[in-house]
Amino acid sequence: MTRNAKIVCTLGPASADRDTVTALATAGMSVARLNASHGTTDERRDLVDLVRDVDERTAQPIATLLDLPGPEVRTAAVDSSLTLADGATVELSAGDEATAERIGLSRPIDGASVGDTVLLDDGHIEATITDIASGVVTVNVDSGGELKSRAGVNVPGVDLELPTVTVADHRELDLAAEMNVDFVAASFVRSAADIYEISGELESRGADI
Repeated sequence: MTRNAKIVCTLGPASADRDTVTALATAGMSVARLNASHGTTDERRDLVDLVRDVDERTAQPIATLLDLPGPEVRTAAVDSSLTLADGATVELSAGDEATAERIGLSRPIDGASVGDTVLLDDGHIEATITDIASGVVTVNVDSGGELKSRAGVNVPGVDLELPTVTVADHRELDLAAEMNVDFVAASFVRSAADIYEISGELESRGADI
C-alpha cells in the first residue's frame, strides 16, 4: 500500500543520537526537523550529517528541514519555572534575568500599548498591559501559570517592528546553504514579503532550496 502521509519529526537533545534517529527512520520518519531556536549551529551541522548517514542506510528517504528562529521574543533563561499568579503585577523589559516580579525579554515590546494582551509560553499565561514607561512594560496577569525558561512571548495584532531575518537567522541560512538542506521553514511570518526576503537570502548564498 502506498503511503501518502509524511511524518515530520523534530530532533533535539533527547533524539540526536544515531540509535534514536535510526529508530525514527525505521518507524516512518519522512522529514527530520531541526529547530534552530534551541541548541547551536554546530550541533545542527552535526545532526544534518547524522541524518544523512542514517538516510543512506534505510529504505525510505529522509528530508532535512531547518526551522529558523525568526523574529521571536523570548523570556530570559531560568533554572526552574516561575509561578505567575492570577492578578499579579509583573514588569517586562529587555534583559537576561527573570523573577516572578520582573521578567527579562530577548527584545523589548514597548511598541505595544496599554490595554494590549500579552501571551506568554504559547498563550498558557495571559496578561494585559497596564503601563509602559522607560522601556518597562507593566502587565496584570489575567490567567497565570508556570512560566518555563525561554518561553515565547507574543502580543497579538501588534507590529513590534521586529526584523524579518535576524542575526541568528543569518547564521542558520549560512548553514542551510552550506549543508544544502531540503527545506527551510520560517517562523512568525507576517506577510508574503517575509517569504520573499528569506528566499532572496538563500539565493544570495547560492542555495537552491
